Amino acid sequence: MESTRSESSRSRLCAVVGHVGLLALLGASLAAQQSSPSPFVRTSTLLRPARHGEPYLALPDFQNGRRLAGEIDVGLGFPERDAVAPDSASFALLSVDALASILQELGTVDASKLHALQGGEHLLVRDEDAAVVARLCRELEAAMPPEVRCEFEVTVRARDDARVVMRREILARSGQLAWGSAVEDSVAVTDFEVEISQDATAGNPVVQRVLHGAMVSVRPLVLAGDARGFFEVLLRIVDRGDEGLVNLGETTSGSFDRVHQRVRELGVVLSARVGETVTHRFSGLDGSAVELRMTPRWSAVPAPASVGGRDFEYAPRWLDYRGYRSVDLDAVQPVELGAFAPDVLSFSESLERSRVAFWKAGPSDGAVAVGDAAVQLRLFQQARHAGLSPVVVRVVAYDAEPGQEPGADGTMANATRLASAEVATLSGSWVAATSYEEFSIVADWDVEVAQGSRIGDPKIRRRAIGAALNLRCTDAGVEIEGELSTRGPIESRRTRIGQGKFATSNAKSSDAPSYVVPPEEVTIESVRRSRQPLQIRLPLRRDQPAVFRATTSFLPQGRELVVTAQRLDG
Repeated sequence: MESTRSESSRSRLCAVVGHVGLLALLGASLAAQQSSPSPFVRTSTLLRPARHGEPYLALPDFQNGRRLAGEIDVGLGFPERDAVAPDSASFALLSVDALASILQELGTVDASKLHALQGGEHLLVRDEDAAVVARLCRELEAAMPPEVRCEFEVTVRARDDARVVMRREILARSGQLAWGSAVEDSVAVTDFEVEISQDATAGNPVVQRVLHGAMVSVRPLVLAGDARGFFEVLLRIVDRGDEGLVNLGETTSGSFDRVHQRVRELGVVLSARVGETVTHRFSGLDGSAVELRMTPRWSAVPAPASVGGRDFEYAPRWLDYRGYRSVDLDAVQPVELGAFAPDVLSFSESLERSRVAFWKAGPSDGAVAVGDAAVQLRLFQQARHAGLSPVVVRVVAYDAEPGQEPGADGTMANATRLASAEVATLSGSWVAATSYEEFSIVADWDVEVAQGSRIGDPKIRRRAIGAALNLRCTDAGVEIEGELSTRGPIESRRTRIGQGKFATSNAKSSDAPSYVVPPEEVTIESVRRSRQPLQIRLPLRRDQPAVFRATTSFLPQGRELVVTAQRLDG
């Protein structure tokens, strides 16, 4: 008995000693880890794309209507395909491969030993490299293009009213796209697809997300040490219209939403200095005007960036400032938005032809360089920005008496202003200013039949009515394209698409025959539009406006369309 108790005590003692030893070893291990660098290095913003918590205000994805080309980067698709733009719209500053190449160039780490974790938030490196890599990542982040704070104020002015629809500060790093929005979210039934099988029919409603409100998106391009920057800016305001539901008439489909919207857009390429406020205005046929004010602020650091004691340069991708262009997708000839991309070399191709040594920064197509190559890349960027030519132009369309002359400032006191735009651009780039309404009509019907079943298939079309001005300035002058249009009321008529089918009456019954398939009448709509296409080329002067005149059926008899263009900068 004594022996058994003694043995049990010894076992418990050994277990306690074992646990104490294990705790001591664990404590020593933790102490060693705390005294040595962690192999997990936080990369902060280097490898993670910018995230946007606000919805991208885009028009519903219709095949017709009007859209703004140049709204998103080449190769990423158009954001109107989804009301919330994909994360790929804003790339990470560096890819893992680019970061590994930079660190290896600086002689601190074997690129094959570096691994990204948690979507790029951390790096796994060798213990002996951790401290150096952590320091270099901090230096790399500090050497990236500066962050720009853009203060925006958007005001809509009617005849007796002015309302600020948006006031927002948007933070965007040079070369990256960012936006701010103030929108309300809803859904609408915008079309019907049909399903039919023998005696069964069904109308399948198409439901789309619809947003109303205001949005400003900006993509700044600034150079370290330069107090002037360039900004691709898109403003969009979408208000609800007053046209309600459409009764299709066909019994299986019911009604759908006309999605009547009033749209105002301004797509420009601005040039501004640190702290400078720039203002641009545009108006349309509805009599209201929109004013956009932007004040950018950033730190213009004169000293070249250095990483690990060597010159470092990061060049964000540019799109050669292709600008923006409003496109009528309801034209006789279908238009592909991608066709408006300029025929120019990509950023990487331009660098390769210039023989500047660089690494591709990642999917964003930016470039990075270290040492002597960084000096070359810096000079390449400076030379390109030095060659940019900012232009500010005012274009106004009037309904005037024949022979009426504008004043020295381009205004016509006794004429009716149809549309106007005071916009900024760069020589060779497009800008757009629009003010229009857009809505759906039931333009046609197809009919699907199968044995004893049939169903009508409505064909929904969008119509865009108002003013759209696209402008491009070159050394030869200003090119103006787009259209002015007005409409009458939406006209509706009823058309029968089925005569009905009677059941075979029972000879032994006195009951009257009844319908198996009832007769069908459907709604077909049309709207009368008066349109004036614009395709004008004018010289561009500062001292006096250039004038275009035309007699057109768009205006009443005895009136004249007058378009003036004048350069305002300088």
